[in-house]
Amino acid sequence: MTNFNKPTLKQLRNRAITEINTNVKGGDANLRRNYLNVIATALAGIGDEILRRVEYVLKQTFVQEADEESLIKHGQERKFPRKASTKANGPIDVIGTSGSTIASGVELQRSDNIKYITIEEVSIGSNGTASVSVEAVNAGLDGNASAGTIVSFVSPVAGVNAQATVAAAEITGGTDIEDIEEYRSRLLEYEQNPPMCGNKKDYEVWAKEVSGVTRSWCYPIENGAGTVTVRFMMDNSYANGIPHQADITRVQNHIESLRPATAVVTVVAPTTNTVNITFSALSPNTTAIKTAVTENLQKLFKSSLIEPGVKLYLSKINEAISTTPGVTDHKLSAPSADINPSTGHIPVLGTITFPSE
Repeated sequence: MTNFNKPTLKQLRNRAITEINTNVKGGDANLRRNYLNVIATALAGIGDEILRRVEYVLKQTFVQEADEESLIKHGQERKFPRKASTKANGPIDVIGTSGSTIASGVELQRSDNIKYITIEEVSIGSNGTASVSVEAVNAGLDGNASAGTIVSFVSPVAGVNAQATVAAAEITGGTDIEDIEEYRSRLLEYEQNPPMCGNKKDYEVWAKEVSGVTRSWCYPIENGAGTVTVRFMMDNSYANGIPHQADITRVQNHIESLRPATAVVTVVAPTTNTVNITFSALSPNTTAIKTAVTENLQKLFKSSLIEPGVKLYLSKINEAISTTPGVTDHKLSAPSADINPSTGHIPVLGTITFPSE
């Protein structure tokens, strides 16, 4: 909160009464039924409204306190926009009669009514199958689909089976509009680390400009002089946060458009170092407490403490559990020591096993 101490309405009214009594001879604004008292009350109300506006405007001047509308304007001034939602896309496998054609613009949908549209014209091959690229009709995270997901043609296509499946490459790239607090954090990071023509922080900022990217790290000269390695996570897009190849390509292409001409940039996904957590005791061992502990552990593994190749101390895991509201005691049988991931490996939360109730 900015250092602006707005007087209360009562304080403003008392000030108005004092001023009136000082400047109006014979007047007494303290008298409840005196018209001067009414004027003092009115002046206090007007002053309070003005000062509330001053307080609000003052807050909007700071990225840390600005509301959503003003924060977006801060970003626009700096040519640092909020990340928009994006549409998922990818291949589906279809089966049908050889030579049958699936036109561009044909609509399909999942069982939960998420809709896709073909973005190319494809003919069924001699083996009775074809791969067709589709795009989600609406932007958002919900458009992503894992391999094997069933999608159905909204209207029959001659010579083509009514159902198709998402291919092994999956439908990816769908993201929701950037959370306003994540945008605030990213904008602050940008202001505190202005572009420096390709330093370490620049690459991390550039990676996080791509929709869906939540964390990123840069490793200069990891592959030799003149090289830069970038790793990143997509915590809101996938259960373990590990980006898919299509995501890596998007980040690579974005950084290629910004990097210094002499840099050789490699963008890769971190390798998972799965951390399973087993409790030997938890008190109280209730469903509500277990849910809260799970949420705290998830937050830990998505926090800035978790980085590829950086030790995760067992004490941090215990801290995340013990600081969960309501937990009075706990003991872990696994892990029993600090997590020491090797280069490029990142600790990822695995299975949590609680004691039996």
